[in-house]
Amino acid sequence: VANINDADDQTSWLTRGLELSRDKGTGAWIHLSFDPALTVSCVRVAQGNCSGSYARDLCAHRGTAGRVERSVAFQSSSHGFVEPGKAGFVQVGCKSTTGLVTD
Repeated sequence: VANINDADDQTSWLTRGLELSRDKGTGAWIHLSFDPALTVSCVRVAQGNCSGSYARDLCAHRGTAGRVERSVAFQSSSHGFVEPGKAGFVQVGCKSTTGLVTD
């Protein structure tokens, strides 16, 4: 896990599974926590040097501590992140990488 935040584009972090899909219940996630006093204006995901193992879709979910607990929803799209009527993430942004990355 040390390579995930070492700010070195030459190192990498790989998931344990080869095929990851929330639709198939095998999704993967990276959880980052920051001190509330810290202003975070950018989270960068670089997929260089992936040798064809690029993520096709990436989503960033922004929230506050305690808003969304770790659950099976992170790996499976058949489960909601929170109970109906309960406040969830503050912001969600998803991006397809199809056509944006090449080997």
